[in-house]
Amino acid sequence: MFGWTSNQWRPIWRSGLRPRSASALLFAVACVAVATAVRVGLGLISPDCAVFAPYYSATLVSALVGGAEAGALAAGLGGLAAYCLFVPAEWAIAAFRLEQLVSLVLYSTSSIVIIWAAESYRGLLQRLRREQDMRQLLNLELVHRIKNILAGVQSIVSRSLRDHEDLLETVSARLAALGATNDLLVKSEWQSASLREILEHEFSPYGLARFQLRGQAPIWKTI
Repeated sequence: MFGWTSNQWRPIWRSGLRPRSASALLFAVACVAVATAVRVGLGLISPDCAVFAPYYSATLVSALVGGAEAGALAAGLGGLAAYCLFVPAEWAIAAFRLEQLVSLVLYSTSSIVIIWAAESYRGLLQRLRREQDMRQLLNLELVHRIKNILAGVQSIVSRSLRDHEDLLETVSARLAALGATNDLLVKSEWQSASLREILEHEFSPYGLARFQLRGQAPIWKTI
């Protein structure tokens, strides 16, 4: 059950929900419900714990996942739930009116700051994701162009050296090695690749028996 919940939650937390959508608003309601359950549990342990404390987290998570509107809904519902369910009875006494007012103002102000910060952070993440998607698209286009260039060079070499089979075979093998190395780097998403594999691909047209590779970070030398 925990694994299923984690799998369902991960893409929501990573990508978020569309602002002002029904799913985003329902998510805010769910966050308030969870915060209310937490507050009930805390009340069983310590009846005098802060009235609004769990709803700060509900507001923050709702704003991060569903946008400012979801955060505002969570803050409003949370404040209403806290006031109706958990406000101590003595707050109705005139002597506690100031304390009640200060708590409400503090909750409202803090919620506004939380929603603003969450919305700013959410916008920054969305811009970073768009830039990452654009970089990936450009990388794929670059890979496609490199393959086309290598194919064009291979075609020119094949046509130019069609009467020199030995030379054509040598040059074609070296071009193929370049293409294989490029494919290896593409599969690793240009982040990490085995240096040994890269060297083996690059040296294969020249005969691997002419080279020695040693160690975790291979050192090579010609024989």
